[in-house]
Amino acid sequence: MKFPSIFNKIKPQSIQQHPEKNQLNWMLELNKWKEERILTGEIHRPECRNEAAKRINCAFLSKQNDIDLSGLNLTTQPPGLQNFTSINLDNNQLTHFDATNYDKLVKLSLNSNALG
Repeated sequence: MKFPSIFNKIKPQSIQQHPEKNQLNWMLELNKWKEERILTGEIHRPECRNEAAKRINCAFLSKQNDIDLSGLNLTTQPPGLQNFTSINLDNNQLTHFDATNYDKLVKLSLNSNALG
């Protein structure tokens, strides 16, 4: 399955090193991509879950503050969240998934059996 080429043009490493130069609104792109995949029913395919995890990473690396994970049904996670599905989040946490929540989940993941 082909994904928008806009995400292939920027390497996550470059975003991490120079977030202030990132002119793209990754969260807007993530939401747009998610809506399209939900409409087509592709959101539950493994490739989509992998792509969603990559896009969430890009959003975090570009210093976006509010990440909406609802409806993504992830199995492949951003770094440190390998066992994200075992951590229960309510709808509000999924819809407003900010950097603080992310840090807490990374710690939960690292302190659990998630890295098996």
